[in-house]
Amino acid sequence: MLSDPQVGCAFNMLRQFQKQKTNLEKNIEFVRNHPQFLTLCNATANHIQAMGDDTLVDVLYSIRQALSVLMVSISSVISHCFQERLVNKTELLFDGVDSSKVNIARRILLFLRNVKCSYYPLLERCNKVFIGSMSSLDLEAVCRIFSLYQFLQFHSFEFIEVARRRLVEMIPWSSGHPASFVRLFTTLGPVAGPEIRKQLKSTMLLMSEELSGQQVLTVLIAMEDMESRNAHLIKKIASVLYKHLDTYKSIELLKITQALSCLHFQNKELFMKLRELILSHLEASVMPSEICILVSALSMLPSSRLDQTALSRIEAILPQCDLKELSDIVVSLLRWIQNDHTCLAGPARQQLNLLRKLDHWGHHRLQQSTSLDLLWEELKALKGEWLQESLVEESVAALEHFVDEIDGTNVAKIAFFLSKTNYLSTVILDRIASVVVQQIEKIHPFSIPATILPFSVLNYDPPQKDEFLGACVQCLNSYKGKLDPVTLVFVGFSLATLEYFPEDLLKKMFTIKFLARLDSQLENVGVMTGAQQQIYKMLAEILGGHRCVKASTLSPYYHTVGKSPDTASSFWARLTRIVFF
Repeated sequence: MLSDPQVGCAFNMLRQFQKQKTNLEKNIEFVRNHPQFLTLCNATANHIQAMGDDTLVDVLYSIRQALSVLMVSISSVISHCFQERLVNKTELLFDGVDSSKVNIARRILLFLRNVKCSYYPLLERCNKVFIGSMSSLDLEAVCRIFSLYQFLQFHSFEFIEVARRRLVEMIPWSSGHPASFVRLFTTLGPVAGPEIRKQLKSTMLLMSEELSGQQVLTVLIAMEDMESRNAHLIKKIASVLYKHLDTYKSIELLKITQALSCLHFQNKELFMKLRELILSHLEASVMPSEICILVSALSMLPSSRLDQTALSRIEAILPQCDLKELSDIVVSLLRWIQNDHTCLAGPARQQLNLLRKLDHWGHHRLQQSTSLDLLWEELKALKGEWLQESLVEESVAALEHFVDEIDGTNVAKIAFFLSKTNYLSTVILDRIASVVVQQIEKIHPFSIPATILPFSVLNYDPPQKDEFLGACVQCLNSYKGKLDPVTLVFVGFSLATLEYFPEDLLKKMFTIKFLARLDSQLENVGVMTGAQQQIYKMLAEILGGHRCVKASTLSPYYHTVGKSPDTASSFWARLTRIVFF
């Protein structure tokens, strides 16, 4: 009876036989007819199904040396356990990947996207490849990486910096090609500074009439991300959009409605057309997910009311909805109730009855979960007033039921959810602290801010406070140069609220180099004075209160950052001139 490793070894031996090239037919016949070879073939074939995941990954890699190609190809059909083995194998092999192998890194991102896994160690290694190869990346490649990072919720300040410079270089040649410029506009616009944004918008205004339906939709969503207030461009894009309204799918109608609402656009004719299309789709749809999308879109329209068509469609699908869909319906319903100040007793009663039904089915969904993984798939979509007012106790109780399943792989997301609920569960918080102390090697530094957050928000000290926070800070220390400055300030603030002041971290935050990076990040992401004032307040509290800090006060040791008194630079220049009392 062959063991699992022996099966893998046998398979690799057969693979080597196959790879040998010879013209000597006698030798081939001799090998094929050799009794040991036949035994090896039979033993391997009969034990393939018994292979463990580790052995199977090694075997597949021996057949297809391009593991990243294999990963993308099979990502939709593999188990979670097999997914982990593939990720581990890739991590081991990645050290041998040349920095120029951009395609390998890109395929790894595709795999992580397909399996919805933000595995930070691999993401960081891919990120290094992209940064090192930025000068050779074309527009499509840079935009694709941005898109994958956004989906995986991976943020790299360094990547944004070098990618922004690369994209700015592409502005001149892309301006003559609408398809290319749309890609550039949607990727560069949200991360560009004011001058570049102005240039992008001016060029877009000139070519807007040439845009296709999908292109103009993409531009509109980018303008929403930029929170654009360019009334001329918004009006122009909306007029082009109007010509294509009949071609859009339900999800696209939702995106259009949401973007126009965010941009404060007003046009009665366009919104009447949108309403007509949304209702038409709603009457024809039978899919709960699509109906929820259309209901959300309908509720965002100006002067929208909950009519009988929408009400009947909602009630019909409630038993089939998951928590995300139920949550979206609640948000839509609350929006209707808030906006409809003229509703009569009858409609109001219907809306309240619907809310009660939504509460019932929400509680029902929470009670159906049989594991923490399944429960999390439901909980992660919960948000807003419904979570706070109707489901918070039930949600936390469900988490407490599976508290022993909280480990290093999921501790950050559970902690963040608890922060969102603002509900004190000492059972869960104590478990989080214990997991961090015992499994800190499994927790990536990027997960530490979310892990600390509920303790700060809820002002709770776990029994292992010093060990817990010490482990968190130790984990962060090796990554201080890689965490973006705003995140590090946020961590410092969270620790300060817990009366924990790690000397190394605080010293790092008040070096000239760190403050310059923070200044650069704030300036480049377009953070305005309000945010600067908030961070100033946070820094003051970290130092022990405003009595310990004076802005614009010269000490014997200071360094000026920036020139203009109206920029973020001068703000942080003042922060570097701090007097300690």
